[in-house]
Amino acid sequence: MTTFLWALGAMLSTAVVGLATMIVLSPPAESSFTGPIQHEGRPVRYWIADLRLDGSEAQLEAAQAMSRMGPGNRDAVPILIDSLEDQHRVVRIYSTRALGQIGPDAHDALPALGDALAKARDRELLENIAARRKIEGR
Repeated sequence: MTTFLWALGAMLSTAVVGLATMIVLSPPAESSFTGPIQHEGRPVRYWIADLRLDGSEAQLEAAQAMSRMGPGNRDAVPILIDSLEDQHRVVRIYSTRALGQIGPDAHDALPALGDALAKARDRELLENIAARRKIEGR
């Protein structure tokens, strides 16, 4: 009887691990959302305009917001590429993260990310590497 219970426990344990692995590794479900990408109720174009406000609190807030918006935000790629050369390190970090969140649709940013990588250090370097991996689909 003890052997039977031990074997049953081992089978259940294996089944649970297998199921957990399937859940973790399965791709996310496609979203049915088809409206404009927004953050805090404001569309991408709002945040793009604020990202152009050099050195302002609004610029930093826009960079943070865009880093949270994710895929479907491809209209922001050109301004985010420009922001990789911003004088404010935090804006560069959030812009890099935003490009990574956009993913493969931000493929045009790879050369600029490569240039930025040469100057990056610490957190900026880590964000750059992570963004490149997401854009390249790795």
